[in-house]
Amino acid sequence: MSGAPWSRTLLAVAVGSVLGASALRAQTQVKAILFFNLGVEAVQLLFALALLALHRLRGGDHPGAAAEVGAGPGIRTRGPGAPLVLRSLTRDMGGVRQGCTVEIRRVMAFVSMISVLALFVQTTAAFAQGSDDVRLNRAIELLANGQAAFGVLSADYSLDNARTLARSNLDFIIIDMEPFPFDVERLHLFLLGMTNKRLIQEKGNLQMNVTPFVRVPATGEEEVQVRRQTSQVLNAGVFGVMYPSISTREEAENAVRAMRFPQAYGVPALEFEPAGLRGLRADASWFWGVRDYMQRADVWPHDPQGELLAIIQIETPEGVANIEEIVSVPGVGVIFIEPSDLTTSMGLPPGSEVEAAIQRVLSACLAQGVPCGIMTGSGSVERRLSEGFRFVTVGFDGSSGVTDVLQRGHAAAGR
Repeated sequence: MSGAPWSRTLLAVAVGSVLGASALRAQTQVKAILFFNLGVEAVQLLFALALLALHRLRGGDHPGAAAEVGAGPGIRTRGPGAPLVLRSLTRDMGGVRQGCTVEIRRVMAFVSMISVLALFVQTTAAFAQGSDDVRLNRAIELLANGQAAFGVLSADYSLDNARTLARSNLDFIIIDMEPFPFDVERLHLFLLGMTNKRLIQEKGNLQMNVTPFVRVPATGEEEVQVRRQTSQVLNAGVFGVMYPSISTREEAENAVRAMRFPQAYGVPALEFEPAGLRGLRADASWFWGVRDYMQRADVWPHDPQGELLAIIQIETPEGVANIEEIVSVPGVGVIFIEPSDLTTSMGLPPGSEVEAAIQRVLSACLAQGVPCGIMTGSGSVERRLSEGFRFVTVGFDGSSGVTDVLQRGHAAAGR
């Protein structure tokens, strides 16, 4: 094939793709396709007209000239065949004198190279802006912006429930594997069931509307089990882990370390601790859909760009007594209280002593700037939000009243 058609094609595709990349910045696929086609057609037309004009200025002539400028049968100007005018023009250009053709080929080849380079740079930037720079963990996004996040605990691992939750108005779910079976294979299927391709297309990025977390069975004192269970659920693709019955600073550190990869040499000491223990071969990029999983899979807010949330559950008197030390552990993302569990462990009926313990935990979180979470119901969600709780569960998945509690919470939070 001759050089001129190749140059023309490269330039047309390059300009069309650059225009398409611009549309991708707006995260609109239909506009991207439209701009691509528009760019290709425009360049083809301009190329043909420029070539014809240059040839005429040089005094050239060829048998197809009359067909190009006249209204003869060689040109389709109306009806469905109108786009073929480009083909007619470019076909007729084949009679241009050799010297003129060589000169134009050189110019267009150079322009094509520049355009292709521009295409590569701009489409790469557009892709990065459309996915890599987006916060994947929506719960973290809300908390980082000072807003409240609402969720439920769920033990229903069915695909139907996964689809239902993914389309709900919740911000997160905690898949409860503490009192229920620790089944990683079912977790994989559940997460796949939560994948909403239509939503991804509409949003133009990979952020899930409902962020999945898992509550593991192991407590912080069971260091080996914590590491194994944490690694398995994170490798499945969840965006954080809830650890039950954390009672000491050491247990909180074990939990955070289990979620982190070992930091690279040269990382500032402040970011290095608590040193990560997670295996380097672990990778959930298949589910997250990103190329830089290792960089993103760190704990927020210790790593401001981290996408993982370490949720520390306080449900023992010892945990309440040590809350100031626990909440100061770098990498702790949320402190969570389930009043019924705390009441049971304290051996007291619901009342002022339990509430005093809850308020002590909340005060420590507010003083440290760590979001505090709590289980709520229809009679408590507004009050807990006004007190400063921002990671709020509105019940167990499938229980009656969840929708009402969620609506009350949204109204109280101004959402």
